[in-house]
Amino acid sequence: MVILDFSKAFDRVPYQRLLKKVHHYGVRGQTHKWITSFLQDRTQKVIVEGKSSEVAPVVSGVPKCSVLGPLLFLLFINDLPEGLHSSTRLFADDCILYRQIKSAHDQSLLQEDLHTLAQWEATRGMDFHPQKCSVLRVTRSRSPFLTDYTLKRTKLCTEQSSKYLSVDLQTDLSWKTHIDRVTKKANNMLGFLRHNLRNTKEDTKTKAYFSLSAPILNIAPQCGIPTTNTRLTKLRWFKGEPPVLLQIATITPAASRTC
Repeated sequence: MVILDFSKAFDRVPYQRLLKKVHHYGVRGQTHKWITSFLQDRTQKVIVEGKSSEVAPVVSGVPKCSVLGPLLFLLFINDLPEGLHSSTRLFADDCILYRQIKSAHDQSLLQEDLHTLAQWEATRGMDFHPQKCSVLRVTRSRSPFLTDYTLKRTKLCTEQSSKYLSVDLQTDLSWKTHIDRVTKKANNMLGFLRHNLRNTKEDTKTKAYFSLSAPILNIAPQCGIPTTNTRLTKLRWFKGEPPVLLQIATITPAASRTC
């Protein structure tokens, strides 16, 4: 599995070419005019310590922090799988290329696909970031096929665990890394709340817990089905009833400082 990373993905989309592609897909009339209005005639400036730069026109890119932006970006790159021997998965700017490796021929086909992607990006105005791309070998074989893969003449690093769509994927398909990371992040947020909400009401602490700490564990909940008692204990500590924050809600300020 090759996890690909676009360099400044949303900023590089040439919107004139994007509008032509949207029109080609059958989005026309008032809807096409609305999308054109959404993309064109945008400007930007930088404000630092109250001082502003000159206004500059935005000639490319789609607004990243919008509902329509990721959809337009996906429409722009949806022809990426064409001409590839391997399978792909696209979700906005998150892209993976994967293939079952049974022989040296499969290795050659995967490398050929990486060369094809390098040619694809040159014609689309996009840019892969090879230093941030990685290779993940999902296998339990004692003698897997090992080879180095390159993208744009850059050797891709091989990882034991890589993050894709906020999920940590491991070579043995274990969820250890994912569970450890999310519980640590949730624990850090819980510590922040404990430190800053000592003297607040119980209702406020409860709302803060369910708004800031608990949602961290709701990312890919199907990955939270542990196979060991240690990981099960970690998740139960957060998901237990009553919630952890409710347990500390009755702690007095003096007791909180000693805990």
